[in-house]
Amino acid sequence: MQLLSTSHTRWEELTKSELEDAQFHVQEKPHIKEKKSIERCILTKNVDGLRQNAINNPYGLLVSSLRATAWPLMLNVQHELPQDSDSLKPHLEEGQVKLDVDRSYLPSDKHHLLQNVIVKLLRNHPYLHYYQGFHDVVSVLLVTLDYDKSLTYDIAETLCLYHLRDFMLADMTGTTDLLPLVVDLVKVADKRFGDILELIPPFYSLASIITMFSHDLDVQDVVVLWDFAFAMGNVTQALIYLYAVLILINKQQIIAQVVEMSGCQIDTSVTSTQTLSRQFVLENTDAFHFTLSNLTKCFGTNDSSKQDLLARWKNETQYLINVVKLSDLPTFKDIFPGSAIKQPSSSNIDYTVRLHTKYLVARKRNLSVVKNCKKLLHKNSNNLKLLLKVSVTVGILSLVIGRCLEHNQYVGLPFHHRTWRDMCNTIWRF
Repeated sequence: MQLLSTSHTRWEELTKSELEDAQFHVQEKPHIKEKKSIERCILTKNVDGLRQNAINNPYGLLVSSLRATAWPLMLNVQHELPQDSDSLKPHLEEGQVKLDVDRSYLPSDKHHLLQNVIVKLLRNHPYLHYYQGFHDVVSVLLVTLDYDKSLTYDIAETLCLYHLRDFMLADMTGTTDLLPLVVDLVKVADKRFGDILELIPPFYSLASIITMFSHDLDVQDVVVLWDFAFAMGNVTQALIYLYAVLILINKQQIIAQVVEMSGCQIDTSVTSTQTLSRQFVLENTDAFHFTLSNLTKCFGTNDSSKQDLLARWKNETQYLINVVKLSDLPTFKDIFPGSAIKQPSSSNIDYTVRLHTKYLVARKRNLSVVKNCKKLLHKNSNNLKLLLKVSVTVGILSLVIGRCLEHNQYVGLPFHHRTWRDMCNTIWRF
């Protein structure tokens, strides 16, 4: 079985003109009205109008030339002249950056632009840590912005400081703490399916979220999703919602593929979440993980156009955003206070790093206390069992003696022995 199979164009092979043709060519006349609306919003700096166009139009902001002006407005990009990166201390992770750039899908003569933008960003913000996949994000920016290095840097910097900073901390806890929110959202929409996903570690969503879907999707689809995410204001939250809805849209295909991979003789035409046992899920966690982590690699269906699927994806995400707040989800409280998902307006990466360090120290201390308590309980389990047995025995004896004395039925103990009777009745009342 192919999951959401469709032909997959390598976005990196498209030039800017080819990209705009792919998005706009034969549909140019039907989109004249939308194009004029976007241009009018750009001219008047109507950010709310741009956001409405990005959300409601099937093709988002339509073409790269419009995005080059609209994205900075929606993201509130502030152009500031950074220091010359050549005069700054090299970042420790520049070696990994070069390895990823060398493997980039961009034309080889554009690799130096990609390298320069990322290195400049890291040197100007040394607290940031590069992660593999960030080069895909910057690559999409370069392609969409016609390889304008200055504009690419400004937007990439804004994304890093305000939206992607959780992914650029010293360790992955800031990122992995966000992933359970995907399961929480699925559970709100489909409790049974959410219960199934709770049995599977949520790392299947990691790659798509930290790359903003740029690693596997075609660039013409990625930029439409970015139009939507940028319009939502909090890009990190939008990515979480988008992945949850992607799972919900593909629920039946996910179940069918996992059943097929398991080798079980189950009729996939009638298979539902109700028919999958907990044992089946636990025995096939690898199949679930493989299927869930590949949702974006084969985007589209044979019987649906990618435009229709993107429109559905965006519409259902918008609906979920309207009815469910991330702050109401059970795992939201586990996210550290400086997270971009909680404080998107803060760009003070130094403050964020310090806050995250304190958060990690406190969490490590709490985990240590819990671990020590478990050890203590295990060590004294025999004593606790003995104490429990004695307590139960005393309680039963007190019950029997108290009841018998109350009715003067205890053989060999006269009724006038008030001391014993009062003592036992006291124990019984206690």
